[in-house]
Amino acid sequence: MEFDFWFFFVTFYDLVDGGLRFAFSPSYTVPYGAIQRHTARPAKYIRHFIYKKDKSMPEYRRCYTPGSWYFFTVVTYKRQAIFDCEEVWNLLRKSLLIVKHSHPFRIGGFVLLPDHLHVLWKLPEGDSNFSVRWNLIKSGFTRLYKKWKPTVNQRSSSRIRKREQSIWQRRFWEHRIRNQDDYYNHMDYIHYNPVKHGYVSSPKDWKWSTFKKYVGMSLYTIDWGESMPDGLINQCMGE
Repeated sequence: MEFDFWFFFVTFYDLVDGGLRFAFSPSYTVPYGAIQRHTARPAKYIRHFIYKKDKSMPEYRRCYTPGSWYFFTVVTYKRQAIFDCEEVWNLLRKSLLIVKHSHPFRIGGFVLLPDHLHVLWKLPEGDSNFSVRWNLIKSGFTRLYKKWKPTVNQRSSSRIRKREQSIWQRRFWEHRIRNQDDYYNHMDYIHYNPVKHGYVSSPKDWKWSTFKKYVGMSLYTIDWGESMPDGLINQCMGE
């Protein structure tokens, strides 16, 4: 196949001149002027080439906005039902409080299920680093859990190589809350989650959530969620 020098040059030219951002952003458009000067090929052809080459590379992009509310989902390794007793919940609570003291954040809503959790956080003004908080929470809990239960599940060779434990899934799901409706929709999703997964028939019957706190504040009625709430988010939120 004939080597297209100008096509390669324009791709490399825009890689440098565009500051690398097109390789990671589907909304980036190669500057038309560069194409006009160096080749007759249309911009969409170049973009297609770039995306095709980039598909084999996993892309993990976080949205870091200082002082924002975020919804998170964190899942255990291989969906192990680790959080199945009061003792383990207290270990997680301890890890959360330690990190919350050193790296402040505000919890809006929370639910803990045997194999995953959902939570709404608000970060301090000027602070967007939720990743370091989750790293500290997960590693802190892992240390406490291994002391409480020294015999944990075997790790894969990949996790041994990367010095990772077999407690949490790698990474986590995050969503930046856009507005007040988005906030309340995710709050409802959190509190209805135990019913969704079949653990209880009503949110009031699930112990490890903030539902009863908000019932006490008159933001929910005690029988809320006994039937499917209107407008509930019906997609999988990182579970």
